[in-house]
Formats: sequence, structure tokens, C-alpha cells
Amino acid sequence: MKEELRQATVKLRRKDAQIQKLVAAHRDMARAAAEREGALQRSLTSAQDTAKISADVVLARDAELSSAKRRLADTAAERDEAGQKASSAANVLKEERDKARLELEQALQTAVQLRHEWRRGRRPN
Repeated sequence: MKEELRQATVKLRRKDAQIQKLVAAHRDMARAAAEREGALQRSLTSAQDTAKISADVVLARDAELSSAKRRLADTAAERDEAGQKASSAANVLKEERDKARLELEQALQTAVQLRHEWRRGRRPN
């Protein structure tokens, strides 16, 4: 009976050693899993921070783009207005040139008439 008790004790000790090894292995696996989870959590947090920064950059660039579009539209409107003013000024200058040309032609005709009259002996009044 003592031998059976000793063998049962040895078996129990072996089983206990196996259980201790399994418990240690599971504890190591749990620790490793916790470390991986922590690393993944840090990586996720970093990715979220990067995404937030990227989103902020995109929003800032979008605002810059909108501002540039507004400035471009304003500049185009100013250019169009300046073009219209230049066109109006050109039209006024053309009208003044045409009037001056007409006056010059009339003055030339009057001068030619006066010269003819002078040559014919008529004195203008």
C-alpha cells in the first residue's frame, strides 16, 4: 500500500508539474498577448493621431484651395471689369479720333476752298 501511495504521489507530482508548466505557458502566452494588444493599441492610437493630423491637413488645404478659388474669381472679375473699362476707353478714343479726323477733313476742305478763292482773286470776308 505504501508503494501504491508513493506511486500515486509521484503521479500527482508529475501531473502537478505538468499543470504548473501549462499554467506558466498560458501565463506567458497571456503576457505576450497583452503585450501584442498594447502594441496594437499604441499602433491604433498612432494611426488615429496620424489620420486626425491628415484630416486637419486636408481641411486646411481645402480652406486654402477655397480661398485661392475666391481670389482667382475676384481677380477674374477685376480683369473682366478692367477689360470692359479698357474697351470703353478705346471706344471713346476711337470716337474722339473720328471726330478729330472729321474736323481735320473739314478744316482741310475749308483751307482748299479758301486757297481756290484766293487764287481766283476773291478775297474772303
